[in-house]
Amino acid sequence: MNKKQYAKTITGYNKLNNDGVFVDINFTSYEKIYYDNKQLKLEYFISSDTQDVALIQRYYKSGEFWFESGVIVEDNKIQYNGLFVEFYKNEKCKSFLSYDKGKKHGKNWYFYKNGKSAVRILFIDDIAVSGRFLKKNGAKYELSQIQLDRLTKRKNKYEK
Repeated sequence: MNKKQYAKTITGYNKLNNDGVFVDINFTSYEKIYYDNKQLKLEYFISSDTQDVALIQRYYKSGEFWFESGVIVEDNKIQYNGLFVEFYKNEKCKSFLSYDKGKKHGKNWYFYKNGKSAVRILFIDDIAVSGRFLKKNGAKYELSQIQLDRLTKRKNKYEK
């Protein structure tokens, strides 16, 4: 996936309301921040409905698109929430991650610079529970529990 393909897949942002129903978020506030070299650094959109939901778009200093993520504000902390999509400078997707209130949750993909899939990991509440590594030559192997534990910085039974 590249930046242009990604832009076509995003149709809108929504969140779960108190009744368990997804509702569209209306972004009305918009802000831009620039690097010293006048290149766009950051754009963010704030929800008019709750003021606690935002969409952030970040750019490399050279001007290329870097990443986009939904965020929420809870207890005065900004946390990733929803999709986090990051790109290499060549516009190929670097990572496609899913967050729930600051914790990785769901399927997460990481890609080589050529756009081919490198690693696919399933997280539940910020803990890696399964994963598959795909070598550039096409060979695949499942990640071991030790590798998964290291991804989530947990000590496993083999480490002191």
